[in-house]
Amino acid sequence: MASILVCTNRAVVTGFMCIVVLLLLSHPTHGDALPMETEQGPTPGAISEPPRINTRWWNFPHLGQRWTEISTNLKEQGIAVTGSYILDSSHNMVGGRHRRWTARSLFDLQMTVNLQPVFGLEEGTVFINYLATAGRDGSRDTGDLQKFSNIDTNPRSHIDEFWYEQWLADKRVRFKLGRVRADSEFAFVERGGDFLHSSPGHSPTIFVMPVYPDAATSINLFVYPTPSFHVGFGLYDGALGRGVHTGVHGPQTLELEHLFFIGEMGTRWVLDQHRLIGRLGVGAWGHNGTFERFSGGRQKGTMGAYLVFDQLLWRENPHHDPDEQGIAMFLQYGYADGAVSEITHHFGGGLTWTGLLPQHNDDVSGIGTSWVTLSELAGFDKGYELALELFYKIQLTSWITLQPDLQYLINPSGGGRIGNALVGSLRIQLVWS
Repeated sequence: MASILVCTNRAVVTGFMCIVVLLLLSHPTHGDALPMETEQGPTPGAISEPPRINTRWWNFPHLGQRWTEISTNLKEQGIAVTGSYILDSSHNMVGGRHRRWTARSLFDLQMTVNLQPVFGLEEGTVFINYLATAGRDGSRDTGDLQKFSNIDTNPRSHIDEFWYEQWLADKRVRFKLGRVRADSEFAFVERGGDFLHSSPGHSPTIFVMPVYPDAATSINLFVYPTPSFHVGFGLYDGALGRGVHTGVHGPQTLELEHLFFIGEMGTRWVLDQHRLIGRLGVGAWGHNGTFERFSGGRQKGTMGAYLVFDQLLWRENPHHDPDEQGIAMFLQYGYADGAVSEITHHFGGGLTWTGLLPQHNDDVSGIGTSWVTLSELAGFDKGYELALELFYKIQLTSWITLQPDLQYLINPSGGGRIGNALVGSLRIQLVWS
């Protein structure tokens, strides 16, 4: 209990400290708040106006101005520094293992270096990011396999991704070498990023794929015969398959006997004059390690397959590309070997609507579901787990969002003694670029 309270308090305190620092940085100095009087003094007969005070404290004008100046100077040198801070608070209100409040946080700092102004290397990029997490894994309370929060993990802080990317052959070939999260290149849906649930990020059937918070040493190669079609292949350190968290280790965990490999081909399209963008990706993956079979014994290697689909259904302003208002959907399917994987099939899908309410053009609402079938050999009481999610993401300012979220989890971990869980969450996200 003590460790739970420490982790939860750490997440809350970290978020509070982050907000306090922003307030202090944004507080105007006397020189900023008051106009300077000249040596001649005020003009005779003029009516002195009180200094204008920005009552909208959440806009932080001084902080924004200072950061813009720093960011502009860095970008002129080919360096972009971005980051985000997420604070989640969740309450398992019904069912699950425990009914309680939990909190978790994620701090993510990123730096992208364009190698052309720095080293004169065209179309080359270096990327590095540092992440720090705190709080308690909420799925310990709900008991679900899929994880209802996509930032849930054990507390940690480390360099996560660190890679070099290069485009070649008139942007028909791209390779990426270094520590990479595989779901940033493969098996993702573009319209699932606003959901809190983990499965819209990638299919849970790919249980050995290096994803947040465990990027892995890899080499990735993509070929683009046409601008709308691609074929890609990735080879990754597969130490996650033997229980080693690659996120906190470097390339020393890489072994030829434990490799994860994945390939995908996909296409994009634009429908009619309304510019409705769509995308389809089909892929297969495998791992050459040794796995324990649920029925006893071991087997060499495992593999699976997946499909991802995105489609923009309607645009409010189809002839204005920067305007993202509209309705979009996504679909997912994944398969894994039930002899070694707890999840054998995954079906996911969702709808999002950007700009549902008048005068709230940047708000995003969504409804989604993720259904997985469970291996008959793994001993689950029931053969499936189902997650239903509803959210509304409020764009308070250009850099702050507030997102209420409600999820209903049916048969967490196959049911049994774990009842259906109803989880309410509130996510606050701060983003700067």
